[in-house]
Amino acid sequence: MAWWRTIISKRSILQKKAVLLQHKFSKNQYISNSIQTNGTLLNESWLDFFDQHGFMIGLSLDGPEELHNKNRILSNGKDTFENVMKSISLIKKRYNSVNLIAVITEDTLRLGAKKFFSFFIENGLNHFSLLSQKPVIILGREDYIKMNTYSQFMNELFDLYLELDDPSVHILQFDSILNSMIGNGKEGCILAGGCIGKYFAINYNGDIYHCDEFMTDSNYKLGNIINNDFEEILQSDQISMLRDQNQREIDELSCKWLSVCKGGCPKDRYVPKMFSRDKVVCCGYSDLIEHISERISTHSEIVNSKIKKRQISLSQAVK
Repeated sequence: MAWWRTIISKRSILQKKAVLLQHKFSKNQYISNSIQTNGTLLNESWLDFFDQHGFMIGLSLDGPEELHNKNRILSNGKDTFENVMKSISLIKKRYNSVNLIAVITEDTLRLGAKKFFSFFIENGLNHFSLLSQKPVIILGREDYIKMNTYSQFMNELFDLYLELDDPSVHILQFDSILNSMIGNGKEGCILAGGCIGKYFAINYNGDIYHCDEFMTDSNYKLGNIINNDFEEILQSDQISMLRDQNQREIDELSCKWLSVCKGGCPKDRYVPKMFSRDKVVCCGYSDLIEHISERISTHSEIVNSKIKKRQISLSQAVK
């Protein structure tokens, strides 16, 4: 899968340098394209192009206007919320739904889970994923949301999600955890385990990293697309070292939910080790998994109803 992080301002670049090259060089390969964009340049012409070439589209929306505009501003200082909402309307008009990513920051925590959740539901935005703010080393930003703080917010959010009892609402992290608990194999990368060597991110200069969470981190640089092919990278000492390191870290965890989280995302162990020196004894989502497990026990009828409506069996749910 090719995942484009931002919309390129000139469609001809994306069309001629990416899509046409895919058609030219792909042999017995299946290529799918997804694009994650801030949505400020999206229009009907762009949607026609994405339709023609089978692109999946995701937009970044951090929440209500005052929250979104805290960090999502243009280079000229102008706010983007209004443009993003217009782009969302265009997508919903064509596809009925839109996939969103929201970054959880200190401002989100101050707003509170209830107002945050209500904004998405009241605007008919039923498909979204959440990312906690991480350090951006290349920009000199070391601030981030600690996992225990993030988990408290997510616990509150899950209770609101459960109380709503609407099967049309999909929050990726909750779906992934529930799917892992019942063992249907649709956990997403955050709970897949053993992810080193399964996902790659390629920077604008051709540098290859283990997934976009580690982009620009020299410890996770695996090569360059101009100089190295993927067969070479998969057999390299660097990727073997990262795999071994990742497995050692997982083996050292004392996590009762290891069968569900599979060790979680390596970034959830990497960030506290690098910036706070905190000892990580459990996977990043352990508190949330614990909370969801408790709710399954006390609200089994609602949880079963949710999963039945999605044609999923809860027969193997966590005991």
